[in-house]
Amino acid sequence: MSYDRTPFKGRNRKETFRNMLSRSPEFAGNRCALTDLIECLLAKDPARRLGSATVRKRRLQFF
Repeated sequence: MSYDRTPFKGRNRKETFRNMLSRSPEFAGNRCALTDLIECLLAKDPARRLGSATVRKRRLQFF
């Protein structure tokens, strides 16, 4: 929502969904706390992915 496009953008819908499953997110522009947060929320490995409780506990570190 912050960048007005998905970080998994493909040439078509099928490629976008394939990118969601297999690629890391790609963000346009400069890195910031928001892109770091989104990247942690979209981690492929569930053990490394941030959950809602973790985000609430660590919110001051991101912003």
